[in-house]
Amino acid sequence: MRVRLTRSMSSCAVALALAGCSGGGATIGPAPATLAPNATPTPAANATPAPGVSTTPAPGSSATPVPGASATPAPGSSATPAPGMTGTPSPGATATPKPGMTATPAPGATPTPTPGATATPAPGATATPVAMNANGTPQLRHVFVIVLENQAEDNTFGVKMPVPYLQNTVSSQGAFIPNYWGTSHNSLGNYVTLLSGQSVTQINQQDCPTYIQIANPTAGNYGQVAGQGCVYPASTANLADQLKSAKYTYKGYMEDMGLDTTREGSTCGQTQPTATTGVYGSPDQTLFAQAGNAVRPTDQYAQRHNPFVYFTSVISSGDCAKYVGPLTDNTLTKDLQSIATTPNFSFITPNLCNDGHDVPCAAPGAAGNINADFSNENSFLQKWVPLITRSPAFVQDGLLIITFDESSPAHNTNVGTDTSVDSTSCCMEPIEVDPNTGTPGNPPGSSNTADGTGGGKTGAVLISPFIAPGTVSAMSYNHFATLAGIEDEFGLTHIGYAAFPGTRPFGSDIFGPTPTRHTISL
Repeated sequence: MRVRLTRSMSSCAVALALAGCSGGGATIGPAPATLAPNATPTPAANATPAPGVSTTPAPGSSATPVPGASATPAPGSSATPAPGMTGTPSPGATATPKPGMTATPAPGATPTPTPGATATPAPGATATPVAMNANGTPQLRHVFVIVLENQAEDNTFGVKMPVPYLQNTVSSQGAFIPNYWGTSHNSLGNYVTLLSGQSVTQINQQDCPTYIQIANPTAGNYGQVAGQGCVYPASTANLADQLKSAKYTYKGYMEDMGLDTTREGSTCGQTQPTATTGVYGSPDQTLFAQAGNAVRPTDQYAQRHNPFVYFTSVISSGDCAKYVGPLTDNTLTKDLQSIATTPNFSFITPNLCNDGHDVPCAAPGAAGNINADFSNENSFLQKWVPLITRSPAFVQDGLLIITFDESSPAHNTNVGTDTSVDSTSCCMEPIEVDPNTGTPGNPPGSSNTADGTGGGKTGAVLISPFIAPGTVSAMSYNHFATLAGIEDEFGLTHIGYAAFPGTRPFGSDIFGPTPTRHTISL
């Protein structure tokens, strides 16, 4: 379901748009249609791509151009959806409009951005044609993910608005997904899931305080690795290796990485070994932010928010050292200057202050990082979101996903009094008996008592030139679904629980039944 918000409708119109106003509960529309196996879309006639722009899909994927767009599918390619992929939202899932807004269905409509607001792309940015994926979504080959920390959807996108730039400005320019869930507690399992579709281990539920490999791993259904530890064996499928094998580029941008190289490496970002241990077996020296002093600099990098260091194949190949480094103006800002230098996939992690984890910030030695609120998180987004959305690569075929690793108290203790932890889930999680823990939402020793099946409801925002501003999706998603959606953009096979038949990637509820270009005012 996809709705457009306006401020002129009655409350009943909102109910009609979102819940049918029937008195019988919300009814979510059917999942978008999928192509039959081996169905081959018809290429557009006289399709001529812009000079230097490649519109050929990854091997094995299909490409049906947006009407009027210029794109030619690879000869002999076919559109075969992942087996059993369906769009089944969680029972009772609803899309809640923001305060003061109403909703009206707008099938295929193009909402109008804020009057007078314009998007200023970086020099050289042009609106080139984009091909279509087999599932009817636009083929977006520059995907950016920003992961923030520990917020409940009803806090971030509710009346308290701790990060107003995200709630008011960014979400109005893309798709707001109120029914988005984390997959586990605590942090680390969610980051690992986003990169691999792996369920959480008990030690990862505790954020891997000692950096160790998974002992005696065994293979389970959907490629799940059974065993206890943090670092997955070389045979574990992950998005980084998938992208590399398909000839796509990726980078991890980790804020503050390497500021103190006695804590973590300046590339890759693994915790440094102690005098009595090797790299594996070392205590994680980055569990807490380090305030600067006369001897050591301020460093708010957290290894547990860097998923690349938990996959042996990425580390042993040298790719982690090559492609995972600090987030600075000299890295991401520089890379965004041209399409050629922008990675196909960018994973962006703020430091412990700017991601909202530490409030107040635990490293008061850092200039400006002493606020007992979320203003640093707000400022981080105000800087980086426009740099991304105005970049040539994003304007051409970009997608920005902003989400949170897990939910925290329903109303954060800095802005409310409710300290309960949401450990609910969506999308058929737990999908089956978890090979490592029966309660992904309840870490060992946790005081969480309710549900325990997931990481709680966080909400998420997606921005793209092919997403109509003001979109609100009533469908339910989680980190497994996000991985599946990213893989779809690059024509990759779904891995881990992203391959489970109940996992639904982003569809027409996000991009519309006939995706077209829109103006983004950020």
